[in-house]
Amino acid sequence: MALSSLTRSLTRRGFGILTAALLATSGLVAPASAQTPTGVLGVGQIAEPQALDPHAVTAVNDFRILMNL
Repeated sequence: MALSSLTRSLTRRGFGILTAALLATSGLVAPASAQTPTGVLGVGQIAEPQALDPHAVTAVNDFRILMNL
């Protein structure tokens, strides 16, 4: 019984040390930067616009693209 409690405390201690080490080194990783060049607007849309003529479009998604041009 003494051996199993010793093994259990070593396992918990090892897990605690591993967790502390991971938390300490997570701040050293550089954050990801965007790959979009400056001056470029990235818009995620469901589908391609029907036209780029403001008088011809009827869908809201198409209109959002036109407003961002």
